[in-house]
Amino acid sequence: MTIRFAGARSRGNCPSHAWRCRSAPLCAANDNTRTFTDNAALISALRHFAEHGLAAAEQAGTYAAAARTHGDPAASQHWLSVCRQFDRKLADRLAARLRHAGDR
Repeated sequence: MTIRFAGARSRGNCPSHAWRCRSAPLCAANDNTRTFTDNAALISALRHFAEHGLAAAEQAGTYAAAARTHGDPAASQHWLSVCRQFDRKLADRLAARLRHAGDR
């Protein structure tokens, strides 16, 4: 399988800049990057994905809930950060649920 790199272009050197519609920006830019990337969490998430595949986010959430139940908040935070690497909304919902359960 070949992999083709298509880097983002800036407005200054975009070949389609001369003929494109001025009101619709066509040059690609990665607008969803994180300002801070935790390399340890990323490495852990990639290893977790290698083991669990597409179910990695849900499995990390399960591990986070189990760690919180067993009274290990550090492990729970670790698994929440792994879950967040895959599915931010799921991790946020789980964190809110775990906070709510901890308040009881």
